[in-house]
Amino acid sequence: MAIEGRKKETLVRGFLRDGTIDPALTGLDLATAASELIRAETQRSGADAVSLARQFVKQAAKISSKAEMLAYRALGWALLVTGQYAEAERSYLEARARLVRQPEERARVDRVLIDVYMYLGKFERAKQCADRAMRTFRRIKDAAELAKTKVNYANVLHRQDRHAEANRLYREAASYFRKQGNEPATALCYFNQGNTLVQLFRFAEADRLYTE
Repeated sequence: MAIEGRKKETLVRGFLRDGTIDPALTGLDLATAASELIRAETQRSGADAVSLARQFVKQAAKISSKAEMLAYRALGWALLVTGQYAEAERSYLEARARLVRQPEERARVDRVLIDVYMYLGKFERAKQCADRAMRTFRRIKDAAELAKTKVNYANVLHRQDRHAEANRLYREAASYFRKQGNEPATALCYFNQGNTLVQLFRFAEADRLYTE
């Protein structure tokens, strides 16, 4: 039987606080619920989310190695959101190290690391993560994750003033999202693509994208 939301949150917070594992919510379900709680907390308070995530890392070993991986990803996300990029890098690398036999999940971590390395100014590391992630997503034919990765890496290229390359990736991602009917993602790609076109002095094309 599904656990009602408020009760689930109480059980998760009890686990994060002192490691209490209630029989009503155990194992991977508990770890997943903890990850979701921390994600939600980032919308309210980044500092509180980081604090909860650190507790999650401390308690996760009581569940499983997969729970530890989820805990490090949750901590990495909270640190990224709060601008603590060097610590976020360390957390995501801890998570990635626990995904040796899960190439798709490793690629998802690599996709987030692209942003981390962009903020750290480690552009070559960002490229390495992008290359690995895109190679994996092409191999397993995950078009959605591939498009997201293109956007992540296009942001890096744009920051490096490599506007023509960034424009191409934004355009490819926009084409995918448009076919899927994902209007918010398409609009964001158009906006970013427009910004690259302005830098390339292609103002009419940029104006069309901004108003499309």
